[in-house]
Amino acid sequence: MTTHKILIVDDDPDMALALHMPLEASGYQVFEARSGQEGLQKITELKPDLILLDAMMETNTAGFQLSLTLRSPDPRSTYSAYRHIPILMVTAIHTTTSLRFGPDEAYLPVDDFVEKPVDPDVLLSKVQTLLAAREEPQPVAPAMPRRPKMAKKQLILVVDDDVQAVDTVETLLQSVGYETAHAYLALDGMELARQLKPNLILLDVMFAGPPGPDGFEVSRELHEDSELKDIPVIILSGLKKVMGIAADFTPDETWMPVKAFLEKPVKPADLLAQIEKVLGPRPTVEA
Repeated sequence: MTTHKILIVDDDPDMALALHMPLEASGYQVFEARSGQEGLQKITELKPDLILLDAMMETNTAGFQLSLTLRSPDPRSTYSAYRHIPILMVTAIHTTTSLRFGPDEAYLPVDDFVEKPVDPDVLLSKVQTLLAAREEPQPVAPAMPRRPKMAKKQLILVVDDDVQAVDTVETLLQSVGYETAHAYLALDGMELARQLKPNLILLDVMFAGPPGPDGFEVSRELHEDSELKDIPVIILSGLKKVMGIAADFTPDETWMPVKAFLEKPVKPADLLAQIEKVLGPRPTVEA
């Protein structure tokens, strides 16, 4: 019988139990934490062989931040001794948002990703794979450079009526160093843009609620406003899927004066790449 120790970090007791039971039945020693902070404490106490990690807990970025903390390349990090522990992210983020997350060294340095609710057989298969890989001799990797500090954070305004989508996009942007603000109505977004003068606006097309302009109309109004016309806009929308439109939307100066049109669901890496294409590399200073 295996004696591997597995730590479940999830703020939902019912979900944690659903993960706990098949693991324990398979002979693993299973422990639980209800927050990212408690997870870090138990990692240092237990030195688990594997971590099952939720994405959103006490804050929207809790799971992201825990993975970034553990995988910090800084040898002075308090948790540098634990950066080799494999992490399996277990979350419902794909079913509740318009983004498609996956392991990524920049913003989500985990080893694998599985969607809730998890089939016990799939869970056990992934656990076995990650534990087996951990036990194989690994080549010595060169020291990773420290992530540079932001010199001045760029502000991105997210305008979308989907509260969960806004939370997720802001979580992603904040995890890589951007500042964010949001509005759930198109007109509120324009007013906030006037107040904050963001570096970039991420704009939905279709808005529920009181009658008002759609995203295309907002992009034209922004373009014609002498105060706001220089703020770049990227449209994020599920319009093609909802309306069954096969043709691509192409930005132009008259009808859709934006930098890009990205169809939901959007891969985080694609969104970040498009943002850097528009804004340029994020400014840095010497670490």
